[in-house]
Amino acid sequence: MKYFKNIALFITIVFTFFIGFSIINAGVPSRGENLSPTAKNNTSIRYLFVYDYELSPAFDPNVYEYDIIAPPKTDSVKLTYRTGSLYSNVSVDQTDNLTNGSVVIVTVTAQDGTKRDYKFTLRYSNSKLLYTILIVLIIIILILAITALVLYILWKKGIIKITKKEKKNIGTQNYVN
Repeated sequence: MKYFKNIALFITIVFTFFIGFSIINAGVPSRGENLSPTAKNNTSIRYLFVYDYELSPAFDPNVYEYDIIAPPKTDSVKLTYRTGSLYSNVSVDQTDNLTNGSVVIVTVTAQDGTKRDYKFTLRYSNSKLLYTILIVLIIIILILAITALVLYILWKKGIIKITKKEKKNIGTQNYVN
């Protein structure tokens, strides 16, 4: 069993390394890539990744407001980003001591002083509510199944009788002219 744990750990480490390496290098311009002439006033974020949590909607450089969906009691987030220009600087106002509804502002400042803000609002997921609803539904199903089983046993022993409801014959009247 210990052998399998070591293999699983090795596979996890290798997989994490290659995925992490590709994510980290995803936003790095290649040597042959030309930056546009307007790169000195470029205030976009080309790539952004939120560790461990869901970003909604998925990141798009032309969308400026996002929700970070995290479990309750999450108090910090880790962001990785690449700017659209080598001349841009980024400042992040706060990523620690967060609560539900906290806003993290990422400001991109171009070389010419132009600024753009990306707003990230921390939203706690309501996964506990979903689990509670699921448990209640399971309990209801179990109660119905037990009730049906008890009624079946009582019917088989002849303690209760289940009969078909008789149809009432509602006569029709013929009119003769």
